[in-house]
Amino acid sequence: MSAFSRGYLLQNRLFARPVQVESLQLKGCQPRFFTSSQFLCAKVDPPSAPRRGAKPLKSTVPKKEPGGLPAKDAAILKPSKLPTPQNPPNAAPTKGLAIPTKTLELSRRNPILYAESLAQKSHPSIIYTAPSHTRLFFLCSAGAAGIMAQAAYCIHIYLLPPDGLAWFVPYSFGIGGMIGAGLGTWMMLSTSGIIRQITAIPKKAMSTSPVAKRAQKLNLELEVEFRKMLPIPFFPARKIYISPSEFGLHHPVAPQMQAERFVYEESQKYGAVSRALQGLWNDSKRAWTRDGFEKVRINSRTYKLDVTGDQSPDVGHAIDKLANIYGKR
Repeated sequence: MSAFSRGYLLQNRLFARPVQVESLQLKGCQPRFFTSSQFLCAKVDPPSAPRRGAKPLKSTVPKKEPGGLPAKDAAILKPSKLPTPQNPPNAAPTKGLAIPTKTLELSRRNPILYAESLAQKSHPSIIYTAPSHTRLFFLCSAGAAGIMAQAAYCIHIYLLPPDGLAWFVPYSFGIGGMIGAGLGTWMMLSTSGIIRQITAIPKKAMSTSPVAKRAQKLNLELEVEFRKMLPIPFFPARKIYISPSEFGLHHPVAPQMQAERFVYEESQKYGAVSRALQGLWNDSKRAWTRDGFEKVRINSRTYKLDVTGDQSPDVGHAIDKLANIYGKR
């Protein structure tokens, strides 16, 4: 059976005819690109042939000037025919423009010329503005009230001791009451004598108050306004008028104010809660240590100048130029 099958298969191979594959050939068929294939009926108009329904484009050639450049470029190179406005040599400067002069440059270096430039103005000039002390006032008032209450209780035990106490107990309460009264007074006086604002007032803009009339002979006066010790409404703040030579500082305050402003700007990167807690801690520390206050001597009396948050643009330079610095520079 197997031999018969092998012979039958060999017979088919001998008498088999080769299969011819006829290929379909089309004239002009170029299947290289889809756009050029006529077999797929993809016909594209040549770029030179105009589209159906489209208007023929006009070829515009730019006109050239005699110099060889196009008209647009030549118009740019030509000078403008409009006359340029020029100020006459003796004309007054335009209002609102800050034109530096030799006097202003010298006033930045020489304190005397700076004071004269302020005296020539027709309006007062604010040279210092203190930051807000509301949180400091609240902390000092609350702390002083608590310490004073404890001191009053200790004094009461000292004056009227209960029965059955040892002889040294009332004296201990008396000493504690005196210490508490001193600490409460120290904390209460933390907000006293703080300068709120300093204004340079020229002679032309000086008021006719009796305090200001005492210094009419000078060209420039300093109006020093103090913060109110108690926030009582309808009571004006205390003000004094002095000459710049009577405003004494031990050393310049501009470097310290610049450092404090840098610290303040860096603290703005943190969140509101972090800044509030940091400010609460700083004010609690300032209530005891007087940190951030510079001593100012005016008419043989000492006041406090806050250098932690000057709001003026000069950042303490105006104070250093006008004040009498009696210490080492």
